[in-house]
Amino acid sequence: MDPVSLVGLAASVGQLIQLSMSIVNYVNKVATAPKERKALTLEIVSLVGVLLSLKQRADAAKTDQDPWLAAFSTIGGEEGSLQQLKSTLEFLNRKLEPRLGRNLIWAFSESEIRDALARIERVKSLITLVLQENHMAISQATKDSVGGVEVGVMELRTEVAGIEAGIEGIAVGVMSLQDNSRDEMRRNIASWLSPLNFLGRQDDIFRRRQEGTNQWLLNSPEFKDWVSGANKLLRCSGIPGSGKTTIASVVVEHLKAHFKVVRVSVLVIYCNYKEQAEQTVTNLIASLLKQLLQSGDVVPEDLISLYRRHSDRDTRPSLQDISKILKNLINSYEKVFVIADALDESPEVMGVRSELAAELLQFRSSKCNMMITARNYAGLEEIFEDDTSIEVIATDEDVLKYVNARISQANRIARHGKSHPHLLDEIRETVVKKANGMYVLLILFF
Repeated sequence: MDPVSLVGLAASVGQLIQLSMSIVNYVNKVATAPKERKALTLEIVSLVGVLLSLKQRADAAKTDQDPWLAAFSTIGGEEGSLQQLKSTLEFLNRKLEPRLGRNLIWAFSESEIRDALARIERVKSLITLVLQENHMAISQATKDSVGGVEVGVMELRTEVAGIEAGIEGIAVGVMSLQDNSRDEMRRNIASWLSPLNFLGRQDDIFRRRQEGTNQWLLNSPEFKDWVSGANKLLRCSGIPGSGKTTIASVVVEHLKAHFKVVRVSVLVIYCNYKEQAEQTVTNLIASLLKQLLQSGDVVPEDLISLYRRHSDRDTRPSLQDISKILKNLINSYEKVFVIADALDESPEVMGVRSELAAELLQFRSSKCNMMITARNYAGLEEIFEDDTSIEVIATDEDVLKYVNARISQANRIARHGKSHPHLLDEIRETVVKKANGMYVLLILFF
């Protein structure tokens, strides 16, 4: 660019801005190397802001003889800093541009990205100096006119405001690209991790509970101590039909409502003897990792690597790989609660039930509290003998709430009850007595 012209300057800077935004586009489609991607994105966004400032200053110049262009000529020649910057941006684009049939990958070595960031920062500093030289020239040319200075200041303020607005718009665009890329990667990995979906089952079980029941557990000293303590395990045992699964769903919703912060997560699994073929130990543990991934804002680098390694070969990860990543991710949270319902419904054959219990226990830490439910005498007592336990029963108070709700829904009984109030009292008394601590028997009455 010799001599320097306004047209040439505007075209050159416009091309640099285009190259920069192309890099941002590519970077935010790459799922790996989060630290390096973030550093490069921030540097490029900052560079675009400086380039916008330079372009707006060039647009404001009136002729090719503008005194300011003399300052720019020191970096704008064919071998100058802007040409070097162009070469750096083209190099970055070439390395990032996806090849036919290949996914976007992070293709830079540590030294390559370090050198590129240093070159970009150096050119940014030079452009900033040029812009500062421009301001000095304007002040010198207009020193004999106070009014001219005031107008110049007003123009500069307007220019700066426009630059800031441009940078803010670019930053918003970058954040949007990052969010979309991260969300898509999270969905793909979550779907791949495990076929089990306990979140839908949680909603279904909790919706079918009788509202206002099971408060006795939430108010118990054992439960409150479990919630507030570290490295705690709470074992809820009971006879079949006593409401252990409903209790689990109530605890999940209670914890979610109580801990409304990002870095606390509540995970749940519901074992079911009818689904033993699909509910392998690996799938169950992977479902916990799946839930933690879905509820958080981070896709761990080691999980991305595991996903790429196995999805490319159509293979499945080992239990050890899943457990290691889950444990590391749990430790990044303030607190994680794991509720495992009906461990007694996992199969005893080949030690599957004991393996699942042992696998769950390894996640207990200062960051992870665990609650399990199981029927009495399920062969788990020795594993959890030193942990706090609560006996789960259908209390008379809860059974009565259930009965009253069913009476109000049964039109025939309600009609008879209006003319024979004592009949309703007898129904309530009989059902509560016959229930004998089990919700399952209430089905026989209604």
